[in-house]
Amino acid sequence: MSGVMLAGDKLGLMRDQPPKRIVRALLPGHPRAPKQGEKPLAVLMHYAFGAGAGALLALVTRGARRVLAGRSRVRPGDLAGQLRGLGPRGGGHAARPP
Repeated sequence: MSGVMLAGDKLGLMRDQPPKRIVRALLPGHPRAPKQGEKPLAVLMHYAFGAGAGALLALVTRGARRVLAGRSRVRPGDLAGQLRGLGPRGGGHAARPP
């Protein structure tokens, strides 16, 4: 999804990313006017939403285990890949240059 939004941004189809638009609408003042501190708050809300969605998914699928060819789909290297994605300019949710 992030890739689709970034592509839309590059093509000029999106004025702002959704987290920034939501923060602008919630802060006092005109809903579309830039506000001081909106970028860090938008990033924080983006990660909070992702963490909340992940927690909800974990609760909904609690006890469910996907098995592929008799083995678990989770491999030891998967955690390392996820941790690399959290770093700057890493995976899909990495910070993009200003």
